[in-house]
Amino acid sequence: MTVDESSGGKLIGLSKRAAALSAIVTIVKPDAFMKASEFMRAAWAQYECYRIDLAQREGKRLDDYGSLNGSVFQALIEQGLVAQGVRPIYCQAQMAFISVAVYDIIIYTEARGPVNLSLKTTIRERWKQADLEGAALKNVHKRAKVYVVNNSPDETKVRRGDLQNCIGIDEYVLACTSELDDLIEQIRQWKPCPAPTMPLIRHSTSVIDR
Repeated sequence: MTVDESSGGKLIGLSKRAAALSAIVTIVKPDAFMKASEFMRAAWAQYECYRIDLAQREGKRLDDYGSLNGSVFQALIEQGLVAQGVRPIYCQAQMAFISVAVYDIIIYTEARGPVNLSLKTTIRERWKQADLEGAALKNVHKRAKVYVVNNSPDETKVRRGDLQNCIGIDEYVLACTSELDDLIEQIRQWKPCPAPTMPLIRHSTSVIDR
């Protein structure tokens, strides 16, 4: 199961997420020849069509699917990263010496140590949590990097104007633009690798390495 805080911490059934992803990948599949941003644009557009149809079938509002939005968004980002050869990816990772946070994605690298991708379909006030969790990560891993990967151009523009006041966030990255491709290229240059054998990562729901 997946937890999304935008809906008060409700659990999202994997079957509902699996159904959404299945509807997407029958039309859009990530591969090494498609840029991650191109995949995200096509896949998210397909998901939005799926969500509209789902809301009509279930008699709900589109706003009722905040948890599913976040769950699908993370799964698509994971697929995009793997297709671009970025792995291993530690999902919903709990880091050693940091008891206050569960990180959406941690990519351990030779050059920077842990790189955290905090995934938000919308930013709103959620940047504050990402900032505090990022600060906690950097307190232990001094060279760590923290990125808020999101789908909100207007909110990103606003938050970038106040980036100097963030204590943990390095940058906001729009998932459906070339910014995501640039971030992936930067992570590649930092050389992703398995986390050290000492238990830096206490727990993750899954490790994607293929």
